[in-house]
Amino acid sequence: MNNPTYPLLVLFLISVLSYQGLAQSSDTLYAGAVFEASLSSAQENSYVLEMKNGMGLKGQLLQVDNDLKIEVYSPDGDLYKVINRQRRTGRYESIDVTANSDGAFTFLIKAAREENSTGEYRLEVEAIFDYEENIQRITKKEIRSRTMFDLWKASLRDEQAIDSFMQSHSQRHIIEALEGNGKKMLVTYFCVPVKNT
Repeated sequence: MNNPTYPLLVLFLISVLSYQGLAQSSDTLYAGAVFEASLSSAQENSYVLEMKNGMGLKGQLLQVDNDLKIEVYSPDGDLYKVINRQRRTGRYESIDVTANSDGAFTFLIKAAREENSTGEYRLEVEAIFDYEENIQRITKKEIRSRTMFDLWKASLRDEQAIDSFMQSHSQRHIIEALEGNGKKMLVTYFCVPVKNT
């Protein structure tokens, strides 16, 4: 046992085992997953999701007797997003993350404040969207007009879709019912830019 490489080999094996232990402590997220755990202010739990650029995740975190936050780390280890709406405990925290690169994203759940408290949480993954689903989901939130959303989708497949739409409308506005609202209507005005606009 006087071999000088022996202590280095032991140290290497301990490092490898420690790393494997850390790597195995992260649960993998998937659509429909539900995780329930107890967490003190000195602890943090991590979850991992392999994503392609443009993919999305939607879910929620119920905090019970604790104020928690979620730190999302990109595949290169940089802090990408912090989810913490400063709400009281016992409320759901909405999770909506779109990947900005390919690789494993880490979702770290930890106490939002350093006070000494322990509480439970419930993490629910409602859906994981591929690139096309996620782009449509985001665009639908931005474009409230159903007609304009459908036109946007059509323009992805047909370069002439917008020109055809404009030629078929003598009026430069559309009036539509608002989804879920029986009292108000949505009026969208549009125009065709000229060459110098």
